[in-house]
Amino acid sequence: MVWAELLTVHPTLQFLSLACNEIGAHTPEAALAVAYAAASCPTLTVLNLSLNGVEWPAHLPNELPEFDPSDMVDGVFIRRPPEAIPLPAGGSAHTHTQQI
Repeated sequence: MVWAELLTVHPTLQFLSLACNEIGAHTPEAALAVAYAAASCPTLTVLNLSLNGVEWPAHLPNELPEFDPSDMVDGVFIRRPPEAIPLPAGGSAHTHTQQI
């Protein structure tokens, strides 16, 4: 869980590859903790957790909408630009207009 803790406090980390290190060999909790922690690291654009024996839950794209779901199946998390993040179900876009 040390990597998950690092992600929550690292101010400049942009890419982290923990591929092929058996982080999910016995249980997926450690790999999932890193994936969830990646969401709280705004500078992280790519997290590679592939080839770790983790079967990623189907609900993960809904819980981590900031990452592209097409690569999550393989354990690769690529942050989407903010304008590409889908709104939550029943949500609305908050628009701010400035009057001059």
